[in-house]
Amino acid sequence: MITVSEAMTRDPLTIRPEASLLDAQALMAGKRIRHLPVVEQGRLVGILSETDLLAATASQVTVRDDTELAMQEAATPVSACMTRQVAVVHPRDSLRRAGLFLQKNRYGCLPVMEDEHLVGIITEYDFVNIALQLMEMVEEQEELEP
Repeated sequence: MITVSEAMTRDPLTIRPEASLLDAQALMAGKRIRHLPVVEQGRLVGILSETDLLAATASQVTVRDDTELAMQEAATPVSACMTRQVAVVHPRDSLRRAGLFLQKNRYGCLPVMEDEHLVGIITEYDFVNIALQLMEMVEEQEELEP
């Protein structure tokens, strides 16, 4: 059985719930990531996704200009927009089961927890990488066959 630990991103970037949406947006854009686990005193308390950020920005349609929007984003804490009920997996869980769970629930990621500590994150991107590696292996095998 292939486990989550074999494909997850270890020690993911995190953010505090009191950090601003502007800080979260800058971190996500700078690191080119779409999901940020929200951690308070070493405990996972939520997840902030790119979708959460977009929804928060879209909900502020009354904003008149970019400066006003930036001020609102700087004043809005991550805790106001994060998802609080977060499904998680264990590093020794089946990678296939984790993938099926993501697909069934249409989640973009699952934080990986061990002994109540965040040790990683598994995302849709990780599953795309796995699929590409498998396709490459199949193609290499086909080239070897007569």
